[in-house]
Amino acid sequence: MSFVSTGRLKQKDAVEILDAMAGEGAVEWDGTTKSTAIIYWRKPEEWANAIYEWIDNTGQKGSVLTLYEISEGDLTVSQDPYILRKALDVLVKRGSAQIFGASEDERGVKFF
Repeated sequence: MSFVSTGRLKQKDAVEILDAMAGEGAVEWDGTTKSTAIIYWRKPEEWANAIYEWIDNTGQKGSVLTLYEISEGDLTVSQDPYILRKALDVLVKRGSAQIFGASEDERGVKFF
């Protein structure tokens, strides 16, 4: 018996798989139509942990860093701005960070 795969899923099957992943926090639907999804290879909570560990290891608690310094600075690996913001929102909810600033370009983050 041989099996040949076309590498394609029916939309209904793909939505079902992505819904299951969304239940685990690995996928976020972009809108209510479920036509576009953001698939995380690391969940925002995992990125939040990694960022906070980096802040702790580099002695930057109490410091204010710009979003640019966090995502593109000399000590970091380039980070997608959307994912970075989701991770920082997790840290804010935990009480480990505060985001402030008038515009996205001028935003700063203080870590506690």
